[in-house]
Amino acid sequence: MPFTRRVRIGPFEIVSPIGKGGTGEVYRARDTTVALRRFAGLTQKELAEALGISVHTLSNWEQGRRSPDGPALALLGIAARHPRVLRENLAASA
Repeated sequence: MPFTRRVRIGPFEIVSPIGKGGTGEVYRARDTTVALRRFAGLTQKELAEALGISVHTLSNWEQGRRSPDGPALALLGIAARHPRVLRENLAASA
């Protein structure tokens, strides 16, 4: 199934095709969790605290060992649309 536009699959955004092979198509993807953290200008510790998760969990998401799902994925989507909420949450907990 070729992607003609950017598509999100879990925490990954398909960016462009790389090539085709005997078993299917290969695409370049980027981890939107890392992009969100960099865009918000937060460290792993700060983002984990703002989301109410452990640094270990965030690290696993960013390194592809695990993927956020359910409520965590929804929360990341909200944070991506409204990154100021992350900073407000950090300020409120300080």
